[in-house]
Amino acid sequence: MVATGIARFEFVHYSVHGSTGDFAHLVSECAADQDRFWEFHDQLMARNRSLYNAAGASAYAATLAMDAEQFEQCLSGRTHAEKIRQSVRDARALGVSFTPVLFVDGRRVQPTADAVIAAAKAAAE
Repeated sequence: MVATGIARFEFVHYSVHGSTGDFAHLVSECAADQDRFWEFHDQLMARNRSLYNAAGASAYAATLAMDAEQFEQCLSGRTHAEKIRQSVRDARALGVSFTPVLFVDGRRVQPTADAVIAAAKAAAE
């Protein structure tokens, strides 16, 4: 158990698939507006190709009982486009060139449970 304020998990966008990836980032951020980021993330990472277009993403949003109008306005207005571009710039500035990449206390660690736990313990000391 981690005390509140001691640790945080942050997802940072990094595009590796061009316009398809860019749309996936946008979909996930629009879903995040309604607290559904991880549901979309998991489906996108499972390569659920039906989510890589507006109609499919909207249909999935409906299964999650999301506000369809808000979601579709977010997508069509590209509401989070600049946030996503900044996220990609930030990742590149950290030397990211592939995914997934994990950092603990500003240091890059292998994306394994043992490595993350060891790095977190070291950072806590």
